[in-house]
Amino acid sequence: MMIRKMRISQSILIKPVWNILPSAQARNNLGLLYLQKNLINQAAEEFKQAIQLDPDYDAPYHNLAKLYFYERDEEIRADLREWVENYPQAAAGMMFQLALSLMDVARAEAYESLYSRLHRVKNQISATGVQLRSALHDTEPASKLDRRLNQVFAQHEESYNEMVEILQHLRMEEPVFGLVDINKILHTLLRNFTPILEAKEIECQQILDAQLPFVKGDSSQLKEAFYNLIANAADAMEGGGFFQIKTAYLPAQLQIQVSFIDTGIGIPYEVRDKTFQPGYTLKQHGSGFGLNIV
Repeated sequence: MMIRKMRISQSILIKPVWNILPSAQARNNLGLLYLQKNLINQAAEEFKQAIQLDPDYDAPYHNLAKLYFYERDEEIRADLREWVENYPQAAAGMMFQLALSLMDVARAEAYESLYSRLHRVKNQISATGVQLRSALHDTEPASKLDRRLNQVFAQHEESYNEMVEILQHLRMEEPVFGLVDINKILHTLLRNFTPILEAKEIECQQILDAQLPFVKGDSSQLKEAFYNLIANAADAMEGGGFFQIKTAYLPAQLQIQVSFIDTGIGIPYEVRDKTFQPGYTLKQHGSGFGLNIV
């Protein structure tokens, strides 16, 4: 049995103080607390109050930009108009800061979409290559079909290598931190992987801690990391098997533990130190960047 673990350590202590005038940081933290409880309107109001209290404080701009980008695009004009009317001297700087934050969020969204899709395409090309190689083994050597399949396989290899090269040259963006629901990310990924796991006759089990707190992290990069771990587990169980994802809150350490457990072939002990090196792989058609991304 092979066990892969990823730990995310984060202590989130939000303690609004009610007996004094709230600072911009307190307003921003209260907004994050509202966001964790999915109270979007209250969160947006706190972020805007934080900006008004301290127009030079960066954090609420980014948090508000994420809400504008994903949830509230129809309200941005009204809010900006209110800034111009109520804070005429500071409005230009406030809008400039918000515009920069919106650009950061848009870049992160575009990068997540592009990189994740390219990596999925690469994995699909790899899976197709396995099927082509299997078909080659079943054909008569030197037959017309064998020659044709070899030509197709060579073209396939060229496409795969080109995709790997593209992925190698794509650089990870700087992390964009926010409150992240780890259980939600894992549940969504497993739902997307269900057809693949079922086709390989892999039994899947989720044990997700219902008391798991949100963590401060980059949701897109965590999603990419978890995607690669699940894909690796599926690749390691070609003949079927058992796969388990488990989350747990460790209050004594103030940590969240995410465990990926599979009954695949595992990694030889003598090469485990190399598994996170860029380009290193034990797979016949692997890129060697999956665990490096993790």
